[in-house]
Amino acid sequence: MACLVGALPRAVSAQSYSEDAVKAAYLYRFAAYVQWPQGNAANFTVAVAGADGVAEQLEKLLNGRQIQGRPARVVRVHRAQELQDAQILYVAPPSPARRTLLEAASGQPILAVTDEEGGLAAGAVINFLPVGRNVRFEVSLPAAERQRLKLNAGLLSVAARVERSPQALLCASLPQGALAACNNWPTLLLASGEQPRSLLYRRRRSTACA
Repeated sequence: MACLVGALPRAVSAQSYSEDAVKAAYLYRFAAYVQWPQGNAANFTVAVAGADGVAEQLEKLLNGRQIQGRPARVVRVHRAQELQDAQILYVAPPSPARRTLLEAASGQPILAVTDEEGGLAAGAVINFLPVGRNVRFEVSLPAAERQRLKLNAGLLSVAARVERSPQALLCASLPQGALAACNNWPTLLLASGEQPRSLLYRRRRSTACA
């Protein structure tokens, strides 16, 4: 279990741990690589829809822990009104409120995470992907920008795929001295100091968790 809650791995086998435990650990670790706009919420809230197993694993994992200096808690949600205090939203495919919840999260500082084909197109910032027997994820930078979230390059470097905006791709093609002309978009990466390189980040070498 130490592997799951340590540094964000490139991939985690669903054979070594239950799939629910793997996804719960990812949701917990994502928070360390995301910067939210300053707020005054007393708790750091992870909202879960349509996945009681993931919620139960998160409750065990977050018991007594803090995220970004605030007590962490898990709430099960079914309606858009219940997202008011959420920083992370995980919507599983069986949730009948999936579309409503994602629409409610759009434009809000909520890290929306899905678990289905086409999840990024539906509005998620992160979408889980099954890769063989492993669980990996893809990231949408346009969605993160829309949600006013800053993503650390450490998160992007272990993603299976990073979706960029057309402007970001244009910036990546410019010489280093011309990157200042693209200052409207790279706030997503400023915290890391890394500059955009390509549509798909190179995969790092496998870790002990891969």
